[in-house]
Amino acid sequence: MAGTEFGRHERRKQNHCMIFPSSSPLKNGKGGSCLDSPAHFQIRTFAKGKKKAALPSAKPLSNEELIAQIMKKSGSDSPNNCSVRMVVEELQEREQQNESNKSSGSKKMQSKVSIVPLSTAIQTAVEKELDLVEISMDQDVPVIKVVKLSAVIYRSERNKRSGNKAGSALAEKEFQFKVQIADNDLARKLSQMTSFLDKGHRCAVRVRCPHWIARDDEETLERFLKRLKKEVEESDAKTTSSKIDMNEQRTVGKLYFERKVKKM
Repeated sequence: MAGTEFGRHERRKQNHCMIFPSSSPLKNGKGGSCLDSPAHFQIRTFAKGKKKAALPSAKPLSNEELIAQIMKKSGSDSPNNCSVRMVVEELQEREQQNESNKSSGSKKMQSKVSIVPLSTAIQTAVEKELDLVEISMDQDVPVIKVVKLSAVIYRSERNKRSGNKAGSALAEKEFQFKVQIADNDLARKLSQMTSFLDKGHRCAVRVRCPHWIARDDEETLERFLKRLKKEVEESDAKTTSSKIDMNEQRTVGKLYFERKVKKM
């Protein structure tokens, strides 16, 4: 009997299970070992690893996927029975008068919108060798565009990058010093400040001078601030600094550093 239970336990181990002793005593009520009674064991099963769900793609629906979604939404089994609002960009010529009163033709992209059966939109995309791309599926009549898919993705990513660049103002970094700082610590902090300046951050420097030092020598704080200003500006000609600002007691001083931005 014990051998049969032991074999059953071994099979459970092979099926991704692990057996843990319960909180029961080591001896059962009959004086036998707990190994003789499977009731003194708890079985904990570990689930097999699951595949992570795929992240939603930022790419809009297009071509076969778009057609399938439109037909599913309309409940129709034929593209002839589905209506869509089709947007097509076309080059149209327009005449302009130059200074010599001679007409000169120029071309401009204009969007043409029309409600057509889905089959007509498919035929238009095939004739123009373009793609059907989703614009809006939330309306009663889905809006699609006949355009090159790669161009839509490129414009979307470009707008996203430009929006992130415009909206991400770099935070100001603050560094605190003491006038009695050791040279090696000063060099380390200046190196950190330089790395932030390279990334485009504006760095604020706050220097403290103990009262007993300022009382003995009022120029201590100003000398230290001038030293900082000189070392940072000499390390990189593109770095500019603000005027030195100190309180009346000359115990706290402020200074700002930033890189010159070349205007285009």
